[in-house]
Amino acid sequence: MSDIIVRSSGELSSQLTLFHRAAAVVADSLSPTSRRVYGCTFRAWCKFADEQDFRIDEVTYAHVRAFIYQADLAKTTRQNRLSHMRKVLEALSIADRERYERHYQGVKSFLKVKAEESDRNRSDRAKRALKPHEVTRLLDVWRDDRNIQGLRNNAMIRMLVYTGLRRSELVALRWSDVDLEAGVVTVRHGKGDKERVAAILDSTDGTKLALERLQESQLGQYRCIFASTTRGRGTKWLADVPTSDEVVALVVEKTAAAAGLGKLASHDLRRTLITVGLESGGHVRDLQEQAGHANAATTLRYAQASDARARREKIRLPFA
Repeated sequence: MSDIIVRSSGELSSQLTLFHRAAAVVADSLSPTSRRVYGCTFRAWCKFADEQDFRIDEVTYAHVRAFIYQADLAKTTRQNRLSHMRKVLEALSIADRERYERHYQGVKSFLKVKAEESDRNRSDRAKRALKPHEVTRLLDVWRDDRNIQGLRNNAMIRMLVYTGLRRSELVALRWSDVDLEAGVVTVRHGKGDKERVAAILDSTDGTKLALERLQESQLGQYRCIFASTTRGRGTKWLADVPTSDEVVALVVEKTAAAAGLGKLASHDLRRTLITVGLESGGHVRDLQEQAGHANAATTLRYAQASDARARREKIRLPFA
Protein backbone atom coordinates (compact mmCIF):
# COMPACT_ATOMS: atom_id res chain seq x y z
CA MET A 1 0.00 0.00 0.00
CA SER A 2 2.76 2.47 0.89
CA ASP A 3 4.43 1.97 -2.50
CA ILE A 4 1.22 2.66 -4.41
CA ILE A 5 0.57 6.14 -3.09
CA VAL A 6 3.47 7.70 -4.99
CA ARG A 7 2.06 6.63 -8.35
CA SER A 8 -0.17 8.60 -10.65
CA SER A 9 -3.97 8.54 -10.54
CA GLY A 10 -4.07 6.58 -13.79
CA GLU A 11 -2.36 3.68 -12.04
CA LEU A 12 -4.71 3.65 -9.05
CA SER A 13 -8.08 2.81 -10.53
CA SER A 14 -8.35 -0.30 -8.36
CA GLN A 15 -7.52 1.48 -5.10
CA LEU A 16 -10.42 2.35 -2.82
CA THR A 17 -9.08 4.67 -0.12
CA LEU A 18 -9.72 8.35 -0.65
CA PHE A 19 -6.29 9.24 0.67
CA HIS A 20 -4.57 7.13 -1.99
CA ARG A 21 -6.64 8.76 -4.71
CA ALA A 22 -5.89 12.26 -3.43
CA ALA A 23 -2.18 11.47 -3.13
CA ALA A 24 -2.22 10.16 -6.68
CA VAL A 25 -3.88 13.34 -7.95
CA VAL A 26 -1.10 15.34 -6.28
CA ALA A 27 1.51 13.02 -7.80
CA ASP A 28 0.17 13.72 -11.29
CA SER A 29 1.43 17.30 -11.06
CA LEU A 30 4.92 16.40 -9.82
CA SER A 31 8.23 15.62 -11.47
CA PRO A 32 9.65 12.12 -10.83
CA THR A 33 12.07 13.54 -8.26
CA SER A 34 9.38 15.46 -6.38
CA ARG A 35 7.12 12.42 -6.51
CA ARG A 36 9.71 10.40 -4.61
CA VAL A 37 10.08 13.15 -1.99
CA TYR A 38 6.32 13.40 -1.52
CA GLY A 39 6.21 9.62 -1.32
CA CYS A 40 8.44 9.72 1.76
CA THR A 41 5.92 11.97 3.48
CA PHE A 42 2.95 9.84 2.44
CA ARG A 43 4.58 6.64 3.66
CA ALA A 44 5.41 8.35 6.95
CA TRP A 45 1.75 9.44 7.22
CA CYS A 46 0.55 5.85 6.73
CA LYS A 47 2.95 4.65 9.41
CA PHE A 48 1.89 7.43 11.78
CA ALA A 49 -1.80 6.65 11.26
CA ASP A 50 -1.16 2.97 11.98
CA GLU A 51 0.79 3.77 15.17
CA GLN A 52 -1.86 6.23 16.38
CA ASP A 53 -4.68 3.87 15.38
CA PHE A 54 -6.69 6.01 12.97
CA ARG A 55 -7.53 5.55 9.29
CA ILE A 56 -5.17 7.16 6.81
CA ASP A 57 -8.04 9.09 5.20
CA GLU A 58 -8.78 10.83 8.53
CA VAL A 59 -6.70 13.80 7.40
CA THR A 60 -7.83 16.30 10.03
CA TYR A 61 -6.12 19.49 11.13
CA ALA A 62 -5.34 17.94 14.53
CA HIS A 63 -3.88 14.79 12.99
CA VAL A 64 -1.75 16.72 10.49
CA ARG A 65 -0.38 19.01 13.20
CA ALA A 66 0.43 16.02 15.42
CA PHE A 67 2.08 14.27 12.46
CA ILE A 68 4.32 17.26 11.79
CA TYR A 69 5.54 17.56 15.37
CA GLN A 70 5.47 13.92 16.49
CA ALA A 71 8.99 12.99 15.41
CA ASP A 72 12.44 14.40 16.09
CA LEU A 73 12.75 16.03 12.69
CA ALA A 74 14.59 19.03 11.31
CA LYS A 75 12.52 22.15 10.75
CA THR A 76 12.92 21.83 6.97
CA THR A 77 11.55 18.28 7.02
CA ARG A 78 8.58 19.34 9.12
CA GLN A 79 7.93 22.25 6.76
CA ASN A 80 8.02 19.91 3.77
CA ARG A 81 5.59 17.52 5.44
CA LEU A 82 3.22 20.41 6.11
CA SER A 83 3.37 21.48 2.47
CA HIS A 84 2.81 17.94 1.19
CA MET A 85 -0.13 17.25 3.49
CA ARG A 86 -1.67 20.63 2.61
CA LYS A 87 -1.63 19.57 -1.05
CA VAL A 88 -3.36 16.29 -0.22
CA LEU A 89 -5.99 18.05 1.87
CA GLU A 90 -6.68 20.42 -1.00
CA ALA A 91 -7.38 17.44 -3.26
CA LEU A 92 -9.49 15.81 -0.53
CA SER A 93 -11.55 18.97 -0.03
CA ILE A 94 -12.36 19.03 -3.74
CA ALA A 95 -13.44 15.39 -3.61
CA ASP A 96 -15.44 15.74 -0.37
CA ARG A 97 -15.95 19.39 0.54
CA GLU A 98 -18.23 18.79 3.51
CA ARG A 99 -15.81 16.43 5.20
CA TYR A 100 -12.46 18.07 4.51
CA GLU A 101 -12.92 21.79 3.71
CA ARG A 102 -12.58 23.08 7.29
CA HIS A 103 -9.51 20.92 7.88
CA TYR A 104 -7.97 22.17 4.64
CA GLN A 105 -8.60 25.78 5.64
CA GLY A 106 -7.05 25.12 9.04
CA VAL A 107 -3.91 23.56 7.58
CA LYS A 108 -3.82 26.21 4.84
CA SER A 109 -3.63 28.94 7.50
CA PHE A 110 -0.82 27.01 9.21
CA LEU A 111 1.83 28.49 6.92
CA LYS A 112 5.07 27.71 8.71
CA VAL A 113 6.16 25.37 11.44
CA LYS A 114 7.77 26.93 14.47
CA ALA A 115 11.46 26.53 15.11
CA GLU A 116 12.28 24.56 18.24
CA GLU A 117 15.31 24.71 20.51
CA SER A 118 16.32 21.28 19.25
CA ASP A 119 16.58 22.63 15.69
CA ARG A 120 19.64 24.68 16.62
CA ASN A 121 21.32 21.64 18.14
CA ARG A 122 20.29 19.49 15.19
CA SER A 123 21.74 21.92 12.67
CA ASP A 124 25.15 21.42 14.30
CA ARG A 125 24.81 17.63 14.13
CA ALA A 126 23.69 17.67 10.51
CA LYS A 127 26.86 19.27 9.16
CA ARG A 128 29.37 16.47 9.32
CA ALA A 129 32.16 15.50 6.96
CA LEU A 130 34.09 12.30 7.63
CA LYS A 131 37.85 12.08 7.86
CA PRO A 132 39.56 9.79 5.30
CA HIS A 133 40.25 7.09 7.90
CA GLU A 134 36.56 7.17 8.92
CA VAL A 135 35.50 6.67 5.31
CA THR A 136 37.82 3.66 5.13
CA ARG A 137 36.14 2.13 8.20
CA LEU A 138 32.75 2.73 6.62
CA LEU A 139 33.77 1.04 3.37
CA ASP A 140 35.14 -1.99 5.23
CA VAL A 141 31.82 -2.95 6.86
CA TRP A 142 30.24 -4.83 3.91
CA ARG A 143 33.38 -5.47 1.85
CA ASP A 144 33.42 -9.25 2.33
CA ASP A 145 29.67 -9.88 2.75
CA ARG A 146 28.36 -12.01 -0.13
CA ASN A 147 24.69 -12.14 0.92
CA ILE A 148 22.26 -10.14 -1.19
CA GLN A 149 21.80 -7.61 1.59
CA GLY A 150 25.54 -7.25 2.03
CA LEU A 151 26.16 -6.90 -1.70
CA ARG A 152 23.46 -4.24 -1.95
CA ASN A 153 24.68 -2.34 1.10
CA ASN A 154 28.29 -2.43 -0.05
CA ALA A 155 27.40 -1.05 -3.48
CA MET A 156 25.05 1.51 -1.95
CA ILE A 157 27.64 2.88 0.49
CA ARG A 158 30.39 2.98 -2.12
CA MET A 159 28.18 4.84 -4.58
CA LEU A 160 27.22 7.40 -1.94
CA VAL A 161 30.86 7.88 -0.96
CA TYR A 162 32.30 8.10 -4.47
CA THR A 163 29.54 9.96 -6.33
CA GLY A 164 27.92 12.18 -3.71
CA LEU A 165 24.46 11.41 -5.11
CA ARG A 166 21.33 12.35 -3.20
CA ARG A 167 19.28 9.43 -1.82
CA SER A 168 16.49 9.96 -4.35
CA GLU A 169 19.01 10.01 -7.19
CA LEU A 170 20.69 6.83 -5.98
CA VAL A 171 17.55 4.71 -5.68
CA ALA A 172 16.33 5.82 -9.12
CA LEU A 173 19.45 4.49 -10.89
CA ARG A 174 19.12 1.78 -13.52
CA TRP A 175 21.85 -0.39 -14.92
CA SER A 176 21.52 1.44 -18.22
CA ASP A 177 22.52 4.65 -16.41
CA VAL A 178 25.95 3.32 -15.41
CA ASP A 179 29.03 3.06 -17.63
CA LEU A 180 31.47 1.05 -15.54
CA GLU A 181 34.28 1.24 -18.10
CA ALA A 182 34.12 5.03 -18.26
CA GLY A 183 33.42 5.27 -14.52
CA VAL A 184 30.42 7.56 -14.87
CA VAL A 185 26.73 7.48 -14.00
CA THR A 186 23.88 9.42 -15.62
CA VAL A 187 21.42 10.98 -13.18
CA ARG A 188 18.20 11.22 -15.19
CA HIS A 189 16.17 13.25 -12.72
CA GLY A 190 18.30 15.35 -10.40
CA LYS A 191 17.07 18.24 -8.29
CA GLY A 192 14.82 20.44 -10.41
CA ASP A 193 14.36 17.41 -12.67
CA LYS A 194 17.71 18.16 -14.34
CA GLU A 195 19.89 15.49 -15.94
CA ARG A 196 23.64 15.34 -15.32
CA VAL A 197 26.56 12.93 -15.62
CA ALA A 198 28.45 12.27 -12.38
CA ALA A 199 31.84 10.61 -12.06
CA ILE A 200 32.43 7.58 -9.86
CA LEU A 201 35.49 9.04 -8.12
CA ASP A 202 36.98 5.72 -7.04
CA SER A 203 40.62 5.33 -8.06
CA THR A 204 40.43 1.61 -7.23
CA ASP A 205 38.25 -1.10 -8.77
CA GLY A 206 36.27 -1.43 -5.52
CA THR A 207 33.06 0.28 -6.64
CA LYS A 208 33.14 -1.31 -10.08
CA LEU A 209 33.56 -4.76 -8.49
CA ALA A 210 30.78 -4.06 -5.97
CA LEU A 211 28.36 -3.13 -8.76
CA GLU A 212 29.34 -6.13 -10.87
CA ARG A 213 28.73 -8.51 -7.97
CA LEU A 214 25.39 -6.85 -7.27
CA GLN A 215 24.36 -7.22 -10.90
CA GLU A 216 25.38 -10.89 -10.90
CA SER A 217 23.17 -11.51 -7.85
CA GLN A 218 20.18 -10.21 -9.82
CA LEU A 219 20.82 -12.76 -12.61
CA GLY A 220 20.18 -10.13 -15.26
CA GLN A 221 16.50 -9.97 -14.35
CA TYR A 222 16.40 -6.41 -13.01
CA ARG A 223 16.70 -2.95 -14.54
CA CYS A 224 16.89 -1.17 -11.18
CA ILE A 225 20.30 -1.25 -9.52
CA PHE A 226 18.87 -0.96 -6.03
CA ALA A 227 15.67 -2.92 -6.53
CA SER A 228 13.35 -3.74 -3.65
CA THR A 229 14.15 -6.76 -1.49
CA THR A 230 12.44 -8.87 1.14
CA ARG A 231 13.08 -8.06 4.79
CA GLY A 232 14.64 -10.05 7.58
CA ARG A 233 16.80 -13.13 7.29
CA GLY A 234 17.38 -14.68 3.92
CA THR A 235 16.99 -11.41 2.01
CA LYS A 236 15.93 -11.95 -1.60
CA TRP A 237 15.20 -9.71 -4.55
CA LEU A 238 11.51 -8.88 -4.52
CA ALA A 239 10.53 -6.76 -7.51
CA ASP A 240 12.08 -4.63 -10.24
CA VAL A 241 11.09 -1.35 -8.60
CA PRO A 242 13.43 1.04 -6.76
CA THR A 243 13.88 0.65 -3.04
CA SER A 244 12.85 3.64 -0.93
CA ASP A 245 14.87 6.62 0.28
CA GLU A 246 14.21 5.39 3.82
CA VAL A 247 16.09 2.16 3.11
CA VAL A 248 19.16 4.17 2.08
CA ALA A 249 18.97 6.15 5.32
CA LEU A 250 18.72 2.95 7.35
CA VAL A 251 21.65 1.34 5.51
CA VAL A 252 23.85 4.39 6.19
CA GLU A 253 22.79 4.45 9.83
CA LYS A 254 23.44 0.72 10.28
CA THR A 255 26.79 0.89 8.49
CA ALA A 256 27.96 3.86 10.55
CA ALA A 257 27.02 2.08 13.77
CA ALA A 258 28.94 -1.03 12.70
CA ALA A 259 31.95 1.14 11.87
CA GLY A 260 31.78 2.86 15.25
CA LEU A 261 31.11 6.27 13.71
CA GLY A 262 27.98 7.20 15.65
CA LYS A 263 25.10 8.94 13.91
CA LEU A 264 25.54 9.47 10.19
CA ALA A 265 23.20 10.58 7.42
CA SER A 266 23.51 9.91 3.70
CA HIS A 267 23.89 13.66 3.16
CA ASP A 268 27.01 13.56 5.34
CA LEU A 269 28.65 11.39 2.68
CA ARG A 270 27.72 13.96 0.05
CA ARG A 271 29.24 16.65 2.27
CA THR A 272 32.34 14.49 2.77
CA LEU A 273 32.92 14.17 -0.98
CA ILE A 274 32.69 17.93 -1.49
CA THR A 275 34.90 18.74 1.51
CA VAL A 276 37.62 16.22 0.69
CA GLY A 277 37.38 17.08 -3.01
CA LEU A 278 38.07 20.76 -2.32
CA GLU A 279 40.81 19.98 0.20
CA SER A 280 42.48 17.74 -2.40
CA GLY A 281 42.65 20.56 -4.92
CA GLY A 282 39.45 19.90 -6.83
CA HIS A 283 37.96 22.89 -8.65
CA VAL A 284 34.73 24.19 -7.16
CA ARG A 285 33.12 24.18 -10.64
CA ASP A 286 33.80 20.45 -11.04
CA LEU A 287 32.41 19.65 -7.60
CA GLN A 288 29.38 21.85 -8.28
CA GLU A 289 28.64 19.81 -11.40
CA GLN A 290 29.29 16.54 -9.57
CA ALA A 291 26.82 17.48 -6.84
CA GLY A 292 24.23 18.91 -9.21
CA HIS A 293 24.13 22.32 -7.56
CA ALA A 294 22.70 25.23 -9.54
CA ASN A 295 24.97 27.67 -7.72
CA ALA A 296 28.62 27.30 -6.73
CA ALA A 297 27.86 29.09 -3.45
CA THR A 298 25.74 26.09 -2.44
CA THR A 299 28.69 23.77 -3.07
CA LEU A 300 30.95 25.91 -0.91
CA ARG A 301 28.42 25.86 1.93
CA TYR A 302 28.67 22.06 1.97
CA ALA A 303 32.41 22.16 2.59
CA GLN A 304 33.51 21.78 6.21
CA ALA A 305 36.61 23.54 7.54
CA SER A 306 39.57 21.52 8.76
CA ASP A 307 40.52 21.73 12.40
CA ALA A 308 43.26 24.22 13.24
CA ARG A 309 46.11 21.67 13.40
CA ALA A 310 45.26 20.20 10.00
CA ARG A 311 44.75 23.68 8.56
CA ARG A 312 48.24 24.68 9.70
CA GLU A 313 49.72 21.91 7.56
CA LYS A 314 47.52 22.54 4.52
CA ILE A 315 47.74 26.32 4.24
CA ARG A 316 51.21 27.63 3.41
CA LEU A 317 51.55 31.40 3.12
CA PRO A 318 54.51 32.66 1.03
CA PHE A 319 55.41 35.42 3.46
CA ALA A 320 58.88 36.11 4.81
